[in-house]
Amino acid sequence: MIRIKRGLDLPITGAPEQRIEAGRPVRSVAVVGFDYHGM
Repeated sequence: MIRIKRGLDLPITGAPEQRIEAGRPVRSVAVVGFDYHGM
C-alpha cells in the first residue's frame, strides 16, 4: 500500500448527484499488470 503523507486539502462541500444512466452492455473486462504496482 502506498501512503500519501502530504498533499493539498481542498474544501469540497455538497454531494454528488445520485443517478444511474443507461449505457451499452459490457462485453469484456481486463486487469492489466502495468496498472497495479507489484503485480
